[in-house]
Amino acid sequence: MDTYQIIFLVIAIAIVVLVAFIVRFLCKAEKTLTNLNVLSEDLNSKMQCIHPFFRMISVVGEGLEYRAASLNRQHLFKCCSEESRDQDIYLDVVDCALLSLRIWKKMKDR
Repeated sequence: MDTYQIIFLVIAIAIVVLVAFIVRFLCKAEKTLTNLNVLSEDLNSKMQCIHPFFRMISVVGEGLEYRAASLNRQHLFKCCSEESRDQDIYLDVVDCALLSLRIWKKMKDR
């Protein structure tokens, strides 16, 4: 065997080893993609199950927002008394709740 035949033989062996590694990698990648597909379908079905709850929370948030706006209008017409300061605290709590519901809805929409 001369030098060129040895070089050709080494290159041929390297190509065979490379092809074997590529085939092995592609088989593992196919298995991983199949698992991801199953996981995606499972998550999608679970999201469909909890969708009504998010809709209900959205409706409750809209109702709370309407109620808070109504209380704000009432508050504007009252004078500053001890009772109105208690309502200020109540309005702050309602505003905080509405803000948290808006954040939750935005996170859900993403």
